[in-house]
Parts: sequence; structure tokens; C-alpha cells
Amino acid sequence: MSYVSILQRLPPELQLPMVEVVEALRKDLRQELAVRREDFVELRAAVRELAEAQRQFEARAEARFTRLETAGQTGRGPEADRAAGGGTGRGPETH
Repeated sequence: MSYVSILQRLPPELQLPMVEVVEALRKDLRQELAVRREDFVELRAAVRELAEAQRQFEARAEARFTRLETAGQTGRGPEADRAAGGGTGRGPETH
């Protein structure tokens, strides 16, 4: 059902005020639901921050992996400490 058909059923003295109400509501809804430029700017900044955090995380993970590989190749990992009588490999132990 269209606005026009609804308005035509109203008494003539209410038709113009109802048109004004409908137009005001449409304008308000359009403004509320519109995606604004600043929304995109904020979104872009958030994505940039997430990408940088991901890059930093990957760099740290790669460095740790490399250290583990190196420790495993030199026999200096936790398993080597245990085999040498160094306990759990988690630090000094108290007996």
C-alpha cells in the first residue's frame, strides 16, 4: 500500500500534516542509517591497527620458533636439560 493511497483515505485537513510527518520521519531515518565518511575513516584505522598487531604477533611467533629450532639443534632445549640431570628444564629446582 502506498503513502498516497493511505493519505487519500484521511480527512482533507489531516492529509498535509501527515505528509509532513512522513517526510520528517524519512529524513530522520535516512540520517540515522546513513553510513558516514567518518565511519569509514574509523574502520580503516581499526583495520590498520589490527594488521599491525597481527604483523607484530607473527614476528614474535617466528622469533620464538627460530629460538626453539636453534635450541633443539644444539641440544639446549628442556629435553637436553632433563637428560643432563637438570630437572624439568623450567629453572632451578629446590630439593
